[in-house]
Amino acid sequence: MIDIRGLNKVEVFRSLYRRSKVQGMGYFAFSASGSKNELDFEEAEQIYNSHKGRFDYVNGRVMKVDLTKDSFNEFGYDRDNGENAAQTAIDSLRNGLTLGNVDTSPKEPWQEALYGLGRSHAQNGQLNESEVKKFNDVASDNCKISLGSIKKN
Repeated sequence: MIDIRGLNKVEVFRSLYRRSKVQGMGYFAFSASGSKNELDFEEAEQIYNSHKGRFDYVNGRVMKVDLTKDSFNEFGYDRDNGENAAQTAIDSLRNGLTLGNVDTSPKEPWQEALYGLGRSHAQNGQLNESEVKKFNDVASDNCKISLGSIKKN
């Protein structure tokens, strides 16, 4: 459990969000959100309130935390974001440090392919058959996920 007593919960959320990773199908939501690596306080407060302090994924970023109490279980966050990632985020917040404009955009070719498909989905509201095939080809080699077939109306 990580103690967050005395910290502003919205700032705790912002710090965890800033250090969280976009994962799997989250590239679609991350792209649709405008690919934001940083939230200003007002945006974070709105998201915090709409989720009532309990987060699974936010804008495609894996969170897996419940911030409604004076401490939270870091297991899910650390499992998906790296060992001691939650504690590092909280320590940085307590010490007044931020990552600023760290580039957390996709680096691997397969990540860029999924990211591009997410952008296409955000712009068009759907994926066409060739995009689904491309996603499945890329994902089958890297993610162990796939999209079902597209049904024609």
